[in-house]
Amino acid sequence: MKRAVVTAFITISVLSAASGQTAGPRPGAGRCALRLADAPAVRGLRLGMSADQLLALFPGSRENPDIKSKLEWARRAPHYGLANLGFTRGDYPTAALFTNVTQFNIQLFDERVTDIGIYYGGPPWGSVDEMVARVSEALALPGVEEWDASGPSTKALRCEGFEVTVTAYGDGTCCSSLRLRVPAVDQRVRERRVAEEEKARREFKP
Repeated sequence: MKRAVVTAFITISVLSAASGQTAGPRPGAGRCALRLADAPAVRGLRLGMSADQLLALFPGSRENPDIKSKLEWARRAPHYGLANLGFTRGDYPTAALFTNVTQFNIQLFDERVTDIGIYYGGPPWGSVDEMVARVSEALALPGVEEWDASGPSTKALRCEGFEVTVTAYGDGTCCSSLRLRVPAVDQRVRERRVAEEEKARREFKP
């Protein structure tokens, strides 16, 4: 039990420290000072929550063989601690989270949530700014003027410890999405990949 607590503490500490690192100037950098610990919860989902806390939100997911195998595979090479899980309304009809939602795509790193993708079946939006304004208000995030355009239908808010992306089509199309992620995880995965490749070269025997 102590070992599990220590492992969780180390993972959160690494993510928190890495999330404060920047790879150079980016659009919007410095506008949002929120850190990973300040990331908002959406329908009970929060960046940094444990795998157990995540699965508790989806009744029956603990027994899902696909989810169990992906969590197990994440501990082995070449996954480097990453597990990508999908939750659809058809598979979890009793989960209250699925009101107006068709699917959740969740990424975990060392069994901690680092990427949350939510895909909505409605309502239609007149523009991406309209949805951004609603998301900002509901999640207590900076206003529309602090978000950067990432395309005609997408805007992103880059904070110190996490990023939020909203996609909504301004033609009355029903579907839209919201994503929260910890970008620092990408660097951690690269470091593990490089370390493993270096180890393989050192141990190579012709």
